[in-house]
Amino acid sequence: MKQLIPILILLATPVWTEPSYITVDEAVRIALEMHPEFKAAGLNVSAAKSDLSAAITQQFPTASLNSSMTHYSDPQSLSLSGQSIQVGPEDEFTLSGRIDQPIYSGGRITTQIDRAKIQNDIAKLELKSKRNQIIADIRNICYEVLRYEALVKAANEAIDAAKAHQNDAEARVRAGVSAGIEVIRADARIKEAELDAVSKKNALETARARLAINLNMPTIERIEIRGELPEAGIQRPFDDPEAEALRRRPDLVSLRASARAEELGIKLERSSYMPQVNAFTSWSYRDDDISNKNDEGWKLGLNASWEIFNWGRMSAKVRSAQYRAGFARERSALLERTVKQEVREATLAILSAKESLELTEARMNSSREDLRISRLRFNEGVGIGTEVIDAEVALSNAEAQHINARVDLAESYNRFWLVTGGDY
Repeated sequence: MKQLIPILILLATPVWTEPSYITVDEAVRIALEMHPEFKAAGLNVSAAKSDLSAAITQQFPTASLNSSMTHYSDPQSLSLSGQSIQVGPEDEFTLSGRIDQPIYSGGRITTQIDRAKIQNDIAKLELKSKRNQIIADIRNICYEVLRYEALVKAANEAIDAAKAHQNDAEARVRAGVSAGIEVIRADARIKEAELDAVSKKNALETARARLAINLNMPTIERIEIRGELPEAGIQRPFDDPEAEALRRRPDLVSLRASARAEELGIKLERSSYMPQVNAFTSWSYRDDDISNKNDEGWKLGLNASWEIFNWGRMSAKVRSAQYRAGFARERSALLERTVKQEVREATLAILSAKESLELTEARMNSSREDLRISRLRFNEGVGIGTEVIDAEVALSNAEAQHINARVDLAESYNRFWLVTGGDY
């Protein structure tokens, strides 16, 4: 079994090329450049901007031009001085142009422009929300890499400490002052520490693989995170975090904007009750070889249409728009309650993580002192090896808890940053 442990460690450790060293901020930048959802949100912003431009053009005049050329291959009859004569194959050419200017639409055009503006704002807010979520996710993955890097280092130190104790135990057995059971116990502790190190290394490589996938890098490439965990909040403190979150959260602001857009949808459907009036001017030209005449003329006038009966179709559309607006308002109210709860939970998580960090630090210091005393008693011959092993295990657990508490605090800062609006 003793020979099997190094083999397990070797199998659990992939053969890496030269590692890639990046910081957390660099990982975030790479993720934003490569993430398909962020790219899609950016394209959606461009589409919304184009939709707004298209909506604005509805209030401007439009011009159209039409032309036709007709060739008569068969002889045509032409009445001339009361007599019908046959004219050979000829051509007929017409050209016409028209300019239309909306005069009155019952508020339809202005409402469509206002809705397009809101949809443009919504697309930008969704982009910000997606950006914040990607940043938070990548930070957490990086923190997990840092977590297990520290845990692996602590596990290796525990193996070294266990081997040092084994050497001391063997020396005492050879000197005849300790029983052979001390060496057996020390050997069991080494195996336990090595198995724990294998578990931590596997978790580290899993975290690195997750990071590589999110950065669109080969999973075989070894990624090392430079830098330390944040010792303070990554978001500036707020006097009233809940109020700031209700004001800043992109997803909540976007949902409120959606409710406003649905309210405009009611107005848009009601504009169908009103007549549509356009002013127009047109010009036409006709060149007819058959009659040997050229006609040209101008027109100027108004064009109005008013749908006065449609079996309740417009009323049904208005009711549907009202229901959608109500649905959007309820969703917004629900998200407000959710935001408040998330801010409270994130705030409490920070406080809890800070208390846990202080507690684990005290335990770690106490465990170090217990181990020092146990080793001193063992070396003086008044203590037994089990006390040393128990103290080593206690210190290893305390160090792991302290590492986890540090990472938990960093992740709680990150969560607070996200739920209060991120980089709004």
